[in-house]
Amino acid sequence: MDVTSARLQKDAWRDWLLWVRACAEQGPDGAKANQSVIDMLTEGRGEFLSFALLTARRT
Repeated sequence: MDVTSARLQKDAWRDWLLWVRACAEQGPDGAKANQSVIDMLTEGRGEFLSFALLTARRT
């Protein structure tokens, strides 16, 4: 496989936090099931986690 492009999504941790908070509001277990992820993202503020956007081609 050849990677044809790769980049980090700017401030992706904020998108992830928004998503996990929405899941916490709508899910049957609420914030209980998502609290550890919410805490992780809030405390780290994108310093250690992000989203990588990759495009690849099979060789």
